[in-house]
Amino acid sequence: MTMCGSLIWEGEQDRDLTVVGQHWPTFVVTHFREPPILLPQDVEREMLASAPRAPRTPSPLAAAALAAAERPGVTSQLHGTIGSQNWEDRKNKARAPHAFLLPFYDTNIGHWMKQHGSMNPLQSYEMQSLLQPGDTVIDVGANLGCYTVPFAERVGMAGKVISFEPFRWLRQVVAANVALNGLSNVWLPPVGLSTSRGSFEARPPQLKFFSSPGGMKLQQQQQDAKPEEVMQLYDWDSAPERITVLSLDEVLGLVPSPGVELLGLPQVDDVRLIKIDVEGMEKEVLAGARRVVQAFKPIVWTENVAYFSSNGQDVSFLQIMDEMEYACAQAQNAPNDIICTDRHGRGHQIV
Repeated sequence: MTMCGSLIWEGEQDRDLTVVGQHWPTFVVTHFREPPILLPQDVEREMLASAPRAPRTPSPLAAAALAAAERPGVTSQLHGTIGSQNWEDRKNKARAPHAFLLPFYDTNIGHWMKQHGSMNPLQSYEMQSLLQPGDTVIDVGANLGCYTVPFAERVGMAGKVISFEPFRWLRQVVAANVALNGLSNVWLPPVGLSTSRGSFEARPPQLKFFSSPGGMKLQQQQQDAKPEEVMQLYDWDSAPERITVLSLDEVLGLVPSPGVELLGLPQVDDVRLIKIDVEGMEKEVLAGARRVVQAFKPIVWTENVAYFSSNGQDVSFLQIMDEMEYACAQAQNAPNDIICTDRHGRGHQIV
């Protein structure tokens, strides 16, 4: 990098906000520095201080699950056991600012990314604390790239982030944010994830007036929704788009599927973390990832609104996890999310 470029890259310019866009308006946020996108070292140190590390022994999550009742459930929060081991290896150095392209009218995730660089910075830090350089992450339901970007930065150039966002317009936003932040380790296959291969039409997101595209459903878009919510979430003036879905097992080559090689994905020999946020399709995604879970024993971080909104009565997702011999606990900084690991301490664990 030339001296001039280096000075600009490391400079302390004020955050800048520009409105652009032709078919729908967008914000472009540049020189974003605070709060940090990457997990700060002092936060990571606090996590370590509250959770001393030990060699590969069964995690508190696994131990609690073994003693739990027969009925699947969610154990207590995990914040005391979350953190990474090698923060000493990460040196303090000047980092380039971040930049984001965001839908102008997004009143939820886009709004919070504009203000804070993330929908939930503490949740982002909590997830990042599970990762080390070289890890592979599967981001299911990437939306605007809110977590794809920090995942990619955290795992470094030796790591991989494979992100799934089935809606074309939103996937283009994710790609823009990956490119704006100069990340070379992200793959964005143009498919969604479900139990198996399929294809159907779905309404695209509403980006031309105030909306919350983070709440969009892939299928049954009008089910259990008020008419005004349906009008706000989906663009009824544009033609439906054709969505292709595959199982994660197919995408990663654990189940033969014609043409998957055309997605251009890298070889995946391990998966550290699967993050799922798919507005109620968690069971379908997980059912299509049974072989991935069996082979790699990843940490599974997923939204599970059905469980928490039913006061623990809807355990359908937890039953699938239980069948896979996984146990789950509530995430500290995301009240509708759970973190699941192999209950026998095999594979990837929190500690």
